Amino acid sequence: MKKIRAIIVFLLMYLRFKIRQCLRKSFKTHIIQTQYGPIKGARRISCWNEPFYSYEKIPFAKPPVGNLRFKDPVPPNSWKKPLDCTKEAPMPRQVNVVMKNVEGNEDCLYLNVFTNDPDPRKPRPVMVWIYGGGFVSGTTSKNFYSPDYFMSENVVLVSIAYRVSILGFLSLKDPSLGIPGNAGLKDQIMALKWVRDNIANFGGDPNNVTVFGESAAKSGDLVKHESKLLNKEEIRNLILFASGPVIEPYVNENCVIPKHPRLMARDAWGKDVPVIIGGNSFEGLFCFPDVKKHPWKLETFKNGEYLVPLELNLDRDSAKPTLFPYLNLLSYKYFWHGLHRTLLSRAKYAKAPTFLYRFDFDSPTFNHARIICCGKRRRGVSHADDLSYLFYNAIAHDLRPGSAEYKTIKSLVGMWTQFAETGDPNIESVTTNAWQPIRNDETFKCLNISYKISFIDLPESKSLEVWDSLYEDDLI
Repeated sequence: MKKIRAIIVFLLMYLRFKIRQCLRKSFKTHIIQTQYGPIKGARRISCWNEPFYSYEKIPFAKPPVGNLRFKDPVPPNSWKKPLDCTKEAPMPRQVNVVMKNVEGNEDCLYLNVFTNDPDPRKPRPVMVWIYGGGFVSGTTSKNFYSPDYFMSENVVLVSIAYRVSILGFLSLKDPSLGIPGNAGLKDQIMALKWVRDNIANFGGDPNNVTVFGESAAKSGDLVKHESKLLNKEEIRNLILFASGPVIEPYVNENCVIPKHPRLMARDAWGKDVPVIIGGNSFEGLFCFPDVKKHPWKLETFKNGEYLVPLELNLDRDSAKPTLFPYLNLLSYKYFWHGLHRTLLSRAKYAKAPTFLYRFDFDSPTFNHARIICCGKRRRGVSHADDLSYLFYNAIAHDLRPGSAEYKTIKSLVGMWTQFAETGDPNIESVTTNAWQPIRNDETFKCLNISYKISFIDLPESKSLEVWDSLYEDDLI
């Protein structure tokens, strides 16, 4: 009964979101010329009643269907009449693990541009969003990633789609088949080429592009460093990490991962590219419904598949006592340890600053990823909870301007856009100059984003030292 009630509540919130989107539409349209042809966008109103322009479903590659299925993306055909870019593109073809069905469309290589001022005479920083989803799912849909909060800032926001799962990452060793793999990453690169060549027409600065993403989306960023695709000359690209691909079996002109990503990272860090990287305080909480449904997974402790903290009592029969230590272990296994290895690599090889954050804002009503996974009674800051403070979404409720949630949105979006503009995320209203880059000669310090924002030693540091002791230094 509770599950049915929760589903009804979510459906009503989604319906409200869609009705509001319709009411915020405008009959005013705007034409912009791209290298392939003219497009027609629409004027919209954000959730904070601020006007902006939306250009959606802009093709940056030919539909990857038929003979192009599994293959590297190719540029789209040109057109002459204005292309209607006022509606969303379908999500990439993928399995919905909740509904247990296949959804989306193979014809999915589109991007969206959002700006509050498309005047090309006033170039502004460009922020390119790449969705996560473990390389098996993902979408640019405004149900999850509506641009409203960014439209209060002086940036142009771009969201790009890429193929996922087998359609995006099938890799075959036979060169005659022409499927070396990583098509999904190559989709990202082609979208960035489109940004380089067209974003000036939308009021964006092609020489000031910030790539940011979450979860799986961070993996593509090393590739984009290595291939230097945004300009033949080295330009100053700024990359945000929040926390499928394979080493390709043979090298061709479009190869993006010719060697181990660890080695590619060392080369990438040598470029003058400042980075923000961070995670959430209880990343593993998103596994709660799966482990609760399948408590036998806790047996992996006994089988030695996972590293087990010595203080964990494995002799109890009930799954309850070990559940949350297990979820905490998953936080390190799947998120924090990989992130920490990246920090060590940056500290050792990078020339530009690296800013570390830890998102720990535990709202009872606005941490939507946790609420969907665990319900409202469970607390903690789960994987993807931070996205609710960057993007408006279908289940976001109205916020009072003085509320802690509202202030967190303004702080997070403000710091991210400040970084995009200057390479330094400090803003006077939040951090002044308190947020400093990591240093190699001390415990890594982070900006802890909670109800109070503070600059502290990373709380996970001691546990991460245990994980790192299992690795040789040359594995950084």
